[in-house]
Amino acid sequence: MALTALVLLWSIYSLGVLTEDNSSEPLRLVGGASRCDGTVELKHRGEWRRVDVSYDLWHQEHTVGVCRDLDCGSAVYGKHRYNFSKSPVWRVRPDCVKESSVRECVWASSSSSSSGLEVKCSDSVRLVSGSGLCSGSVQIWDGSWTGVCDGDLDQRGAEVLCRELGCGAPSLLQGALSPLGQTFHCEGHESALMDCPRSNSSSCSSGTTVHLTCSELRLVGGVSRCAGTVEVKHRGDWRRVTTSVYWHQKDTTVVCRDLDCGSAVYGEKKYGFPQSPAWKVSSDCVKKSSVRECASGSSFYSSSSGLEVKCSESVRLVSGSGLCSGSVQIWDGSWTGICDGDLDQRGAEVLCRELGCGAPSLLQGALSPLGQTFHCDGHESALMDCPRSNSSTCSSGTTVNLTCSEPLRLVGGASRCAGTVELKHRGEWRRVDVSYDLWHQEHTVGVCRDLDCGSAVYGKHRYNFSKSPVWRVRPDCVKESSVRECVWASSSSSSSGLEVKCSDSVRLVSGSGLCSGSVQIWDGSWTGVCDGDLDQRGAEVLCRELGCGAPSLLQGALSPLGQTFHCEGHESALMDCPRSNSSTCSSGTTVHLTCSEPLRLVGGASRCAGTVELKHRGEWRRVDVSYDLWHQEHTVGVCRDLDCGAAVYGKHRYNFSKSPVWRVRPDCVKESSVRECVWAIFSSSSGLEVKCSDSVRLVSGSGLCSGSVQIWDGSWTGVCDGDLDQRGAEVLCRELGCGAPSLLQGALSPLGQTFHCEGHESALMDCPRSNSSSCSSGTTVHLTCSEPLRLVGGASRCAGTVELKHRGEWRRVDVSHDFWHQEHTVGVCRDLDCGSAVYGKHRYNFPHSPVWRVRPDCVKESSVRECVSGSSSSSSSSGLEVKCSDSVRLVSGSGLCSGSVQIWDGSWTGVCDGDLDQRGAEVLCRELGCGAPSLLQGALSPLGQTFHCEGHESALMDCPRSNSSTCSSGTTVHLTCSEPLRLVGGASRCAGTVELKLRGEWRRVDLYGLWDQGAAVGVCRDLDCGSAVYGEKKYGFPHSPVWEVSSHCVKESSVRECASGSYLTFSSLGLEVKCSESVRLVSGSGLCSGSVQIWDGSWTGVCDGDLDQRGAEVLCRELGCGAPSLLQGALSPLGQTFHCDGHESALMDCPRSNSSSCSSGTTVHLTCSEPLRLVGGASRCDGTVELKHRGEWRRVDLYGRWDQEQTAFVCRDLDCGSAVYGEQRDGFPHSPVWLISPHSVKESSVRECVSGSSSTSSSLGLEVKCSGFVLNRPIISVSVSDGASELQPQGVRVQLGSKFRVKCSVEPQYSGGSFRLLSPAAPPAQNRTLPAVNHSAHFLFSDADHAHKGNYTCVYLLQVFNHNFSSQSHTLQLSVEESDSDLIIRVVVILLLLLCILPLSYCYCKVQARRGARERTSEDLEIDLISTT
Repeated sequence: MALTALVLLWSIYSLGVLTEDNSSEPLRLVGGASRCDGTVELKHRGEWRRVDVSYDLWHQEHTVGVCRDLDCGSAVYGKHRYNFSKSPVWRVRPDCVKESSVRECVWASSSSSSSGLEVKCSDSVRLVSGSGLCSGSVQIWDGSWTGVCDGDLDQRGAEVLCRELGCGAPSLLQGALSPLGQTFHCEGHESALMDCPRSNSSSCSSGTTVHLTCSELRLVGGVSRCAGTVEVKHRGDWRRVTTSVYWHQKDTTVVCRDLDCGSAVYGEKKYGFPQSPAWKVSSDCVKKSSVRECASGSSFYSSSSGLEVKCSESVRLVSGSGLCSGSVQIWDGSWTGICDGDLDQRGAEVLCRELGCGAPSLLQGALSPLGQTFHCDGHESALMDCPRSNSSTCSSGTTVNLTCSEPLRLVGGASRCAGTVELKHRGEWRRVDVSYDLWHQEHTVGVCRDLDCGSAVYGKHRYNFSKSPVWRVRPDCVKESSVRECVWASSSSSSSGLEVKCSDSVRLVSGSGLCSGSVQIWDGSWTGVCDGDLDQRGAEVLCRELGCGAPSLLQGALSPLGQTFHCEGHESALMDCPRSNSSTCSSGTTVHLTCSEPLRLVGGASRCAGTVELKHRGEWRRVDVSYDLWHQEHTVGVCRDLDCGAAVYGKHRYNFSKSPVWRVRPDCVKESSVRECVWAIFSSSSGLEVKCSDSVRLVSGSGLCSGSVQIWDGSWTGVCDGDLDQRGAEVLCRELGCGAPSLLQGALSPLGQTFHCEGHESALMDCPRSNSSSCSSGTTVHLTCSEPLRLVGGASRCAGTVELKHRGEWRRVDVSHDFWHQEHTVGVCRDLDCGSAVYGKHRYNFPHSPVWRVRPDCVKESSVRECVSGSSSSSSSSGLEVKCSDSVRLVSGSGLCSGSVQIWDGSWTGVCDGDLDQRGAEVLCRELGCGAPSLLQGALSPLGQTFHCEGHESALMDCPRSNSSTCSSGTTVHLTCSEPLRLVGGASRCAGTVELKLRGEWRRVDLYGLWDQGAAVGVCRDLDCGSAVYGEKKYGFPHSPVWEVSSHCVKESSVRECASGSYLTFSSLGLEVKCSESVRLVSGSGLCSGSVQIWDGSWTGVCDGDLDQRGAEVLCRELGCGAPSLLQGALSPLGQTFHCDGHESALMDCPRSNSSSCSSGTTVHLTCSEPLRLVGGASRCDGTVELKHRGEWRRVDLYGRWDQEQTAFVCRDLDCGSAVYGEQRDGFPHSPVWLISPHSVKESSVRECVSGSSSTSSSLGLEVKCSGFVLNRPIISVSVSDGASELQPQGVRVQLGSKFRVKCSVEPQYSGGSFRLLSPAAPPAQNRTLPAVNHSAHFLFSDADHAHKGNYTCVYLLQVFNHNFSSQSHTLQLSVEESDSDLIIRVVVILLLLLCILPLSYCYCKVQARRGARERTSEDLEIDLISTT
């Protein structure tokens, strides 16, 4: 029995069931009073070291992670200490510890330090599922963590527990604290709950554990517990709290919440405290967590600043939109709601004043002087000072909801809604100011909202006030929060402030801007103006009052009869107009008004051309921008605000007289009105000049020169299909500053049209016009004008220097700073309606002259004209030279050299399948600057084609051509030309230095950016070679012209598309690449896996069964990968196509027999191991990382930080299980290394991340340890072909004499392998081995007898990476028993035997009894005779 137990124990251990306990982290706290207190140490790589952090602050939230890993209780404190002896440490990233184990967060090991982490966790008690460190359900350690039952803890016990956790006094939220019947009997002086005498307690029923909240901070030096300087108890030490950043009212709200006080009244950062130790908190952290959780700092940190806070003591507003609104609650032992009717107007005034707010406005709940609970006179300082009568408990949903006005006012203005902004804060009225931040109209809207005034008219930052204390606010905060909530500094003095004007009694709501919306008036409250209550004069008065332009009414009739407002038009405000009564508006019938923007163009030929001026604060000024460039997209915004037509041009001019201007932000103008984008008042000699079309525009098009035609006819209306002819279209396009027209929709007929143009007119509306009926839906004409762009000085209209007509002037186009790539050239060719982009370059030898500057990135998506930036005074001696194909293009392809073939035949039309032969395809590819053709779709036949090329032509349209019928849908030929790329100086066409033919010239390729193997994949793809073997940036070439490419671009686009630079780019660098010639792996997860394809004139798949193990080894070695592991497709030595010996350098060097074509889905899929190894360690999964690249094993080094996350991916490539540790180490011999990027390793294999050159040397390297190879555990099962079996808890029972089968199987992981069946109860000969077929093997047994009883185990055997591995199943017990029929027969036989034996036995007994009786009678006679004698 002892031997059997040992064997079982060993088998369990070998299966990994009995292993070292890794459930607890290799972490400890040393030098403290218990296992949960002390200096943090971690066992990593077999060595215990102190844990340290660098740069990052250590907060309580990080301490929580340490306590979690130790399975201790709650975090009491954690700090960064500096007085340790200098020694090696494990460095961890604090932010990582919040979600991962400390061990997983190690990132450096060669570091030494004299600092470390000191942590204290509670030993035997914790609070879980709470809102912070000091609240939650109570659990104690009693062998495991268990909940404390409701009633098991009294007040004294709660005080002990809170003190043990480093928290303040207890506040019990759930669970009664009774002195009777509890488990813990504390006196209150104990240091830990488990030190209290304890009686037994029954287990808690579900949901009855006590929930406790302890306080964790205090306010000292104030008039109550809810006012004073903030102090927090941290690491057992009460200290003042300070912050290194702004402190806002929103942060104060968190402090009040943590103290369980009422609403926040005020809070500020204050200076002038004695210099003393302090706890530092982050404002951003406080908004999400408790103050204590955000505390950081060391024992040495001291400060003379602190936080002063005041909260209301006994009243608060909850669930409101800000500090001054919400449902009313009072503190009556706990927070309870005030019932509807318990509060009158005076009480509401007292409450609002107590909270530092303005006068009350009651939204819900009647304020009645009768029956209320609070009887206030109005002079009280707090609601709870008012006499109070009893009130019944409120029923659900009947609590009063109160809104107090904000403590904000405007002073020195003509009304309460105009003047200088002042705020009452901390009981003191002060001017409001901003610093550094700009004040925009959107911020003014927030002020008007808080004042409950009307619409924002204007707001500005003024500088001529007397210097005095101010309340500083953050403008961005004001957009979403009240001004009071945005105060961040109080000790500041300033001579500047904010001046604001809002409308008094009218506003526009729910509109698209300041000058549009539904009309509301103040009539005691804001109410809508009914449809019909306002006429044109009233609308004019209203728009003028709001600082807007003339009215445009979108909804609601403006009738002079029956309206409420009777305006004459000279009034300054709508409410000054005589007014008659109006009935209440029914839902949805309020009038909606749009006023024009207070914007104009002056000095131009019409209202839609000239210098931009804005009326703001009642004053017209020129508009200017600073720093930001003004583009055409911004001009569109000006034309939109003016309700003019299309944007023709816009520019930034510098020759104005210096005068005050309104500065606007250009980016703001794209989405908001110009007026809303004003941010400053300056003086300037520059401004904006804009021209929009007067009376025509194109809408809903793809750019400035396309769209549906609309004309201004009192309002914008569509031009009907048939109302415009060719001459009219030419006039319209010219008016918009565009090129010649191209009509996409709507007939252009000379008969019946509305516009009768001769062609010389400057505007469409100058043409004679006849009446036209209204257009029916969807029949407006759609027009596309060509872009005002041309190429000059070239051989055709599609080649030459780029020039743009802008503002009526043709100029050369230039770019500044940005590179010009082929993808930008595509945009130019697109605008010109030319063919495909052949090349584009930035040239520098032009005469110095004015240019139009454009932004290259903009050109990819928008027209060149829309991308003009800068001013008209820009001059340059550089420009752009572009060549597009004239009459042929490839569309809808994957790059410049592939797509469906189209030719220009008056319009772009497809070339039909069969109309192009091989010679024609060669001419076409050469014309486009591409390489030799590869036809993907459409037959290339020499008979019947349209184009009869000899091959020497320079363009496809130079070839003789016969007529061709129109192509039916989907029958156009699709052509792929090879990229104009080559590798020179190598052993084959797929190896060597990368050269690119661009603009007719072959040059070496150089790059900017890091080069990695991913970029080499792009080169091999463009060359139609096989898989990338290696690629590197190489030095030592002759200094000569190169084509520069972006390495990042190459991964997604062709090398040619990524080329930039000019003829003047020189370099002595180049790229060396090697691709496989005739084999590749496609659709795999990396360079070393995928479906196998070979080059056999074209790329074709290798069929399942055509490749054996030796062939796979040759293939993997050819690709620079490791040993093969086949996932799909059998590797059989019989019947394969490739007969390799294993020494060949390439798969195609192996003898080959013919193979039939593969049917769909039967190609072999191969995964080669990565050419990666760990050397010098205890196993193949432990040691220094080395990589075989370009046929050479080297140590791996890196640039950047290495952490456990990257280590996991190294282990992945090695198939070595989980990461144990990994670090960058110094001290290796200085030698060549392969340099990798750590960031790239997360997404790609280590080999794919190699960058730099082969000449990189270093004394650094990576040391990694992985858990080891993990093989899936096999599954054992038994089935019976005849007879029966029964599954029992202890195993399987089969019947005597039946045939049974033992199946060994494993989840698919690797192909091949074998299964061995072990049966200790059977002779050794029965331990058999079978090959794995479809990941399983079947062991057959016939005539089961008692010799087959015993324990059966499957062992899975596999060789991977030239190493032998095995995995063992659980043990299955098999018993052999007789069948039920055999048992019944035996019972029947026994019964029959018994039936026979019993009568015989009875007879026998009878005979024996009689014989005995006779014998006794004879004896008796003898005795009698003897006695008588």
